[in-house]
This record gives sequence, C-alpha cells and structure tokens, in this order.
Amino acid sequence: MPASQSDLSVSGIAVSILPSSSGYGSEGLHLHGIRPEDTEPEKTSTPFSEEDGTLSLEASHTDLSRPYSEWIPLYKEISDIYISGESGDMSAKEKLLLWTQKVTAGYTGIKCTNFSSCWSDGKMFNALIHRYRPDLVDMERVQIQSNRENLEQAFEVAERLGVTRLLDAEDVDVPSPDEKSVITYVSSIYDAFPKVPEGGEGISATVWIEFGRIKLPQGYHPNHVEEEWGKLIIEMLEREKSLRPAVERLELLLQIANKIQNGALNCEEKLTLAKNTLQADAAHLESGQPVQCESDVVMYIQECEGLIRQLQVDLQILRDENYYQLEELAFRVMRLQDELVTLRLECTNLYRKGHFTSLELAPPSTLTTHLKTEPMNKTTHSSSTSWFRKPMTRTELVSISSSEDEGSLRFVYELLSWVEEMQMKLERAEWGNDLPSVELQLETQQHIHTSVEELGSSVKEARLYEGKMSQNFHTSYVETLGKLETQYCKLKETSSFRMRHLQSLHKFVSRATAELIWLNGKEEEELACDWSDSNPNISAKKTYFSFFSDARDLESFLRNLQDSIKRKYTCDHSTSLSRLEDLLQDSMGHRVGGVIGAWSHGWDEKEQLIQSKSSVASLVGRSKTIVQLKPRSPDHVLKSTISVKAICDYRQIEITICKNDECVLEDNSQRTKWKVISPTGNEAMVPSVCFLIPPPNKDAIEMASRVEQSYQKVMALWHQLHINTKSLISWNYLRKDLDLVHTWNLEKVMKNLQAHYEDFLQDSHDSALFSVADRLRLEEEVEACKSHFQHLVKSMENEDKEETVAKVYISELKNIQLRLEECEQRLLKQIQSPASSKTDRDARQDIALRIAEQEHWLNDVKDKNSVFSVLDEEITKAKEVAEQLRRPTTEQNLDLERYQEKGSQLQERWHRVIAQLETRVQGLRLKQKQDLFAEIERNQTKLDQCQKFSQQYSTIVKDYELQLMTYKAFVESQQKSPGKRRRMLSSSDAITQEFMDLRTRYTALVTLTTQHVKYISDALRRLEEEEKVVEEEKQEHVEKVKELLGWVSTLARNTKGAATSSHTSASTDIEKAILEQQVLAEELTTKKEQVSEAIKTSQIFLAKHGH
Repeated sequence: MPASQSDLSVSGIAVSILPSSSGYGSEGLHLHGIRPEDTEPEKTSTPFSEEDGTLSLEASHTDLSRPYSEWIPLYKEISDIYISGESGDMSAKEKLLLWTQKVTAGYTGIKCTNFSSCWSDGKMFNALIHRYRPDLVDMERVQIQSNRENLEQAFEVAERLGVTRLLDAEDVDVPSPDEKSVITYVSSIYDAFPKVPEGGEGISATVWIEFGRIKLPQGYHPNHVEEEWGKLIIEMLEREKSLRPAVERLELLLQIANKIQNGALNCEEKLTLAKNTLQADAAHLESGQPVQCESDVVMYIQECEGLIRQLQVDLQILRDENYYQLEELAFRVMRLQDELVTLRLECTNLYRKGHFTSLELAPPSTLTTHLKTEPMNKTTHSSSTSWFRKPMTRTELVSISSSEDEGSLRFVYELLSWVEEMQMKLERAEWGNDLPSVELQLETQQHIHTSVEELGSSVKEARLYEGKMSQNFHTSYVETLGKLETQYCKLKETSSFRMRHLQSLHKFVSRATAELIWLNGKEEEELACDWSDSNPNISAKKTYFSFFSDARDLESFLRNLQDSIKRKYTCDHSTSLSRLEDLLQDSMGHRVGGVIGAWSHGWDEKEQLIQSKSSVASLVGRSKTIVQLKPRSPDHVLKSTISVKAICDYRQIEITICKNDECVLEDNSQRTKWKVISPTGNEAMVPSVCFLIPPPNKDAIEMASRVEQSYQKVMALWHQLHINTKSLISWNYLRKDLDLVHTWNLEKVMKNLQAHYEDFLQDSHDSALFSVADRLRLEEEVEACKSHFQHLVKSMENEDKEETVAKVYISELKNIQLRLEECEQRLLKQIQSPASSKTDRDARQDIALRIAEQEHWLNDVKDKNSVFSVLDEEITKAKEVAEQLRRPTTEQNLDLERYQEKGSQLQERWHRVIAQLETRVQGLRLKQKQDLFAEIERNQTKLDQCQKFSQQYSTIVKDYELQLMTYKAFVESQQKSPGKRRRMLSSSDAITQEFMDLRTRYTALVTLTTQHVKYISDALRRLEEEEKVVEEEKQEHVEKVKELLGWVSTLARNTKGAATSSHTSASTDIEKAILEQQVLAEELTTKKEQVSEAIKTSQIFLAKHGH
C-alpha cells in the first residue's frame, strides 16, 4: 500500500501519513489527525492507553518530560501498536522507521535500517535536525567529528528546539544502543517539527478566507459584466473591419518588398559572375594572353543595370506608401549601384588599351532618377550618401499626432532612432581599399558630418519643449531626451573620429599611390638587374667581386712561389758543398732577380713570404664580411633555410617586417619574390629586393682558408728546404773531417772531429734528409775514430783489480738469496693453500696450531737477528774496504757497492718475511671472529621465531581482552545506569616489553660484532695492499740487483781471463792491451751512475720499510 494513503490509528485516533511539503523542503512522512474533533489531545498522565495498551502519540508530546528511569518499564508495550484500514500490515515502529528513511534520504554515508546500531554515531540525529533546520547543523563538520561529539551536538540542538533530553551521549555511543529508548526520542523529535495540514482542511480554509474579500459597489450586479463583454466583442469586430484595408495594403507592400529582395539577390549574382569573369581576363592579360570574356562582362553589366532600374521603380512605390522597411531596402539597392559603378571603373582600367568596347550604360544620373528624396529633405543626396535619411521635423510629427505632447514625444523618439541608426552605420562603414574608394568615403563622411552637426539644432529644440510637457508624458520625455543627448554626443565623437581618420587615410593613400606609381616605373629596371654581373654600382657587390679577384690572384702567386722555391732550393747528398753554401747564402738575405716571374720583382723569396703574410691575414679578415650573392639566383637551389636581413620596412596583411629584422629564407625559386618567415613566425612571399643575405659567405671563407693553407705550405716548404740545406752542409763538413781522422793521428784532428760532429747533430735535428739511423751510424763511426785514436796513446796506467773480496761477498749474498727464496716459497705455499673442510672445532684447533707455528717462526726470526747483526758488521767492513779501494781505483768500488745493495735487499726481504708472518697471525685471529659472527647469524632464525611466537601470543591476548570488553559493555548496557569501566591489566604488555629488551640487546650485539669485523677486514685489506706494493718494489730492486750482479760476474770473468792471458803471453802487443783497458775503464765509468742510483734507491727503500 502506498505510504501516502496509509492510516495509523493510535489510541482510537485515526492518523494519516502523507508526504511532507512544508516550508523546509523535506519530503518526509507526517502524522496528523483526520477528524476535527481530535485536534486537541487529551491530557493524560501516561503515554500509553490503559484500555488497549497502545501508544498515544498526541499524549507523548506532553509527557516526555518524565524521568528516563520511569520510561524504561513502559517501552515493552510499543510493539502492541496496531494498524487500521489499508496499513494494517505495518506497525507503528515501521511507520516511524519509514518516516526517518524518507527524511534522511539523500545524505551521504547515512542509511537508517533500525533503531539501534544506525544511531550510535549520532549522524542520524543530526541529519533529522538538518532536514528541518539546516541553519543549526553543519553536516560537513558532522562527517569529521567523533561519535560522542555528534551525539552531544544533536542532543543540545534538539533541546533548544523543545525536545526533552531523554538520552545521554554515553548511552548511545555503544555498538548497539537500546532500541526502545531511541524510538521514544525519535518520536519526540518528530513531534517537535511542523506538520502539513490535511488537504481538505486547507482548501476549505482558503475558500473561507477569500470569501467576502471583494465587495461590489452599490448599483452593480454580475449581469452588468456580461452586457459590457458583449459591447467589447462588437467593438473588436468593427475594429477588425476598419483594419482590413490597411492589412491588404501592407500585404501588397510586402509582396513588392519581397520582389525587391529577390531582384537584389539576382543582381548580386550577376555582379559576382561579372567580377569573376573580369578577374579571369585580368589573369590572361598578366600571362600575356588576349582577353576572352569581354562580351560576357558587357552582358552582365547591362543585365545588372536593367535590374537596378526595376528595383528603383519598386523602391519609389514603397517610398510613396511610407513602407516601414524602406531604409534597409534603399541601402541594399544603393550598395548594388555602388558595386556596379566600381565594376565599370575596373572594366575601364582593364580594357583601357583599346580592348574594352564602349558600353551603352546609363549614366549615374539615370540610375538615381528614381531615388528621389522625401519631400522634407532640403538637399539632394548623391548616390554615395543616399543610404541614410533625414529625421522628420517636430512639425510633421505633431501634425500626425493626436496631441502636441504626443508629437513632441514622437519627435524625441525619432531623433533618438536616427542617432542610433547613424551610429550603427558609421561603425559598420568601410574605409576603402584604394584612392578612389577612400575619396568616395571621405566625401560621404563630410556630408554625414554636416548632417550630424545640423541635428544639434533639433536636439536643442527638443530641450526647449521639456518644460511644456504634461505630467503624463514628462517622465518618459525626460528619460528619452537624456538618452538622446548621450547618444548624440557619442555620434558626434564617432563622426569626428571617422572624419579625422579618413582625412589621414586619404593623405597616406595619396602618397602611397604616388610611391607605387614611381615603384611600378622602377620595378622592371630593378628586377632586371643581374647581381652576378661584376659592375661596381653597389658597394656590396664591389667588395664581393674584389675579394674573390684578390683571393684568386694571391692563390696563384703562392702557387708560383712554391714551384719556384722547389726548383731553386731542392738538393740532396750529391749536391756539392759550394752549391749548398751558395743556396744557404741566398736564403739568408741575398736578392735574386727574375726567378719567380712578375710577382717577385727581384726580391728574395723569404721577403716575399713575409710580405704575403699581411695579405693573407687581410684576406681572411675580409672573408668574414663578404655578403652572399649566389642564393639570390633562382638557379641556386637552397639545401636548407638561411638567414636574411631586411634593409627596409615591408608591411602586408599577413606579414610585417621592419628594417634590420632577421628573417629566415625558405624558398628562392622565384626571381622577384622570396618565401620568408618573419621574426614573429609569419610566413609570406616578399620581394627579394627587401633583403640582404648577410655574411658569412661560405665560399669566401673556404677560399680564404684555402689561401691561408697554401701560404702555410709555402712557409713549411721554405723552412724545410732551408733546414735540409744546412744539414747537408754540416754533413759534408763532417764527412770531410772523418776522412781526415782516418788518415791523420793528431789531437787537433780529434778536436775538429768532435766540433764538426756536434755541429752536424745540431743542424740535422729537424732535417728530412738524415734519419735517426743515419745519425746513429755516424755516431758509431765517430766512436770508432775515437777508439783508433786511443790505440795511439803511448802510455796507459795499468791497474790491477782485486776480485777476492768481491767474490766472497758474492758467494755469501747468493747463499742468503737462496735461503730467502726458500722461505718465501714456503710462506706463499702456506698462504695460498685452501682451507680444509673440517668441522668448526677441528678448524679452531688447526688455527691454534698454526698460530703456535707462526709464533715459533717468529721466534726463529728474532733469533736470526744476531746473524744479521754480524752481516751488518761485515757490510760496514766492506764499506771501509770499498772506501780504500775507491781511492786507488774505480773498478772495485762498483762491485762493493753492488754487493752492499744486494745485502740490504736481502735484509729487507727478511723483514718482509717477518711482516708476512705477523699478517698471517692476524688473519687467523680474524677467522675466529668470523666464525663467531657466523654462529650469531645462525641463531638469527631462532630469535625471529621467538619474536613471531611472542607477537602471536600478544595478538591472542588482545583479542581476548577485546571480547571481554565487548561482553562487559553488553552487560553494562542492560543496567539502569552505566558504570565506570576499568581498564584491565594486559599480560601482553609485559611480554612485549621483555621481547623489546631482548631485541635491543641482540641488536647491540650484532652491531658491535659487525663493527669489529669491519675494522679487522679494513686493517687486513690495508696490510695486503701495502704488502703488494712493497712486494712489487722489492721485485723491481731484485731485478736491478740481478742485472748488475750478472754484469759484475761477467766483468770478473773477463778480468780473470785477461789476467791469465797476460801471464801466458807477456810479449803480445802492448798497444792492444792498452786499448782493452781503456774500453773497460769507459764501461766502468758508464755503469758508475747506474750503480750509484741503484744503491741510493735501495737505501731509501730499506729506510722506508725497515723494521
């Protein structure tokens, strides 16, 4: 059953639930009595009926002030409410729930399905109040407030509205509030809001109110209305009969106006065809072809002339009948006439050379014959100004009006209409696109401006009659007159503005036309100019061609100079010494004439090169300022866009270019116009004479670079030939001295040999004729000459070498080297041996054994210090012996220093063995720490499992506590007054705290262990890197020692063999022995510096890494 038709009977009172249409705009259900006798509720002491046990809603409003504790026993009878009539299937609770749902419909996040859990957050109470009093509740704030705050707010607002506060916020702020308590409170809220009265009662009350409001005067009866109504009908019929001729006349005029519209449309089409045909002939003339459509243009113009004559006849008929749209039609016809005149002028200009035959067109006077002005117009308008009319005078308007005041008001309206019309036409008027059209517009504007100024007298006349207007028309007259004066001032300003601008435009167009005439005369001459012609009329062209001419001449000069230098200064080993000396003298400053032709003028080549340098530099500088001329030719196709510079201002509708603007050239395929892009991004075709293609010119720069490269090549050639000449001269002198050395045995010759050799080395340093192999071969020959000279020495100090001490030290050092190498191999084998896959316990035992072994080795090393002390003493003695040996001879000093270096290196290696043993001990200790860290990481899983179990236990305990609190809340909700809840002690807190302490201790332990491991790893890595660097340095020194030791051994064997041979063959050639001793002395001298450097480096190494 629809809710709007359901009846609720409570305590014997029939109640109807109807949709609400109260002033609050809510669409809910309201309960109201349907019987007049029940409008006053009975005053009872209880809201429940004693007879049938049902709830009396009328009594509930007066008894809700009772205490909450007295209501609780009565809630159990709410379910006994019954429904009568068509709503028998719904209870009072369901009706109240339905009303609540209707009222709260449309609120976001609010849905009422019961009277318990849906009300615990307080949003339902606030929504009920907001529906009727939106000024008291802010629903946006309700959405963000807590449940307790929403309940407190709703109860306080409801209490201000007269609803007794039966509930507390803490009673409702539970998961399931008491249902009957909520029902009682909601019913109180329902009673507090207004109700819609019964529909029948409202209608009857309205009828009662309206009855008697209007009273008829004495002597009038409703029948009199019917009589007057009949008279009105008769008058309307007579009015319609009198208006019928005027309607017929207006229909006839409308037909004529439509005819004019159609004729104008046809004339416009003819004019369009004539213009298109004329443009086609103009295109033919531009392309050099004869005209082809002259007869068609003549036919179109004649047809248009005939149509305009007919339109003028029809227009005169409308003017005689004062048709209301006459001005618009006249304006359109005048526009057609102006277009026809313009078209005739274009035809005359196009066919002015004799192609256009004489057209028998009616003169303008015949076209305007039918455009007669109205009788009141004092002046005859020309065809260009006939599109506007003169306003009617006040006398004319008064004569056709019923009264003088009405005529005056019409006069003001007429002036205002004319001013607004002229304002609109002036704003829409054209300015003209050429000199004749601008002159025509200026003439028209002068006539209009005169009419506007003459209108001022009419406005003053209207102002004089302001005080003579009657009271009925005065207000309207004053308002219209004020608007007229405002619009008239605006019209005068517009007319003056247009007059000034037309005069300025006419002045500009006149000058522009004169310039265009001059430009047309110069156009062919300028466009025919060939920029590729090297005429000197333009400075830019003169500079361009002068540059390329100078560049070609200079390039040719440098090429000839290069050929001349090659011919003159080219020489080789076969060139004689005198010829070489002559060439060198020529290149150093002597002048020769007639060698390089006309350009040399007898000057030296070097001077010519120096003078050419300034010419080349000037040419390079000029190349950066040369403009580009090739892109100006259409034959030169642009591969990409280039930059151009405007040399003058150029303006078009689609583009505006100012002087010195940088534009982009896109297309140069046309001879006279280029496709360019302006700085603002607009693209258009612009005459090419407006632009200059600025530097740099790529061709000019390339040619200048080519000339500069030619100059550099000539300079390099001259320099190279000069060096070759000098080196050949030095080579010849050297060969001459070599020949002398081989033939003579004089010390003076040896000195000359050395001097010439040094000169050769200096002169041939950059020579291309002598390679490194040549210089080395000459060096060998020089050394051979020196050796030959040494054979001629008469006396030579014979020095004996004592090798016994050196041999003893060499033997001891070899033994020490063998022992160190054996220890090094054992140590490396131990370091590189892989770790055994034993258990952790066995590994720790093995590590302990290795530590003990390393400590034992360390003790052995310390015990060996005494041996090294003895060796140090022996080295000291060896140094003393070396000092003694250094005085008489130099050969034995080298051996002793070498042995000393070898001993120091062996001692350093022994120290390295000790350092490696200590590093190994630290590595074993690090292994123990890593094992401990691994064991801690293995226990990480157990710790995580313990954490997981503790979290599960904490979750279970919290769930149990939540269930306990829920049960307690449920029990407390059944009591009369809620009790204070006590917070239970949770055992999970203690477990959580204990777990956090354990977690903190474990984290600290892991952090500390990680830091120790990181520190030990960093220290071990640094030690390994230092050991690697020291090992590399040690290997380097050992290689040097081995090399020098091998040399000493070889030298000792050679010396021993020489001594033996000297005893066996004492009678051999003394000169040969002296020569061998000299070679040995030179070799010892050469090796002395290397040995000293090796000893010094070894001492620095031992001092740096010694322990």
